[in-house]
Amino acid sequence: MLHFGCKNMCNVYSLGDKVINAENEEKDLGVIVSDTLKPSSQCIAAAQSANKTLGIINRTFVNRDCKIILKLYQTLVRPTLEYCVQA
Repeated sequence: MLHFGCKNMCNVYSLGDKVINAENEEKDLGVIVSDTLKPSSQCIAAAQSANKTLGIINRTFVNRDCKIILKLYQTLVRPTLEYCVQA
């Protein structure tokens, strides 16, 4: 459960006997949404994932032909960085 807004009273909700915990951020459909609605968590996660993919490409491929590296970047890394940029 996330609380949005500056005038939100941040009530405590329960489902049966269990109290539902409030979180600062939640991941839904691969997008990290925070209670402040700032995209910093999503950007950091996308950059980390892209850097991991670049590291795998760097360790795996010995041939450093520009066309091959560019195609790998466009196919594997760029979609990771562009996912949910609009959000």
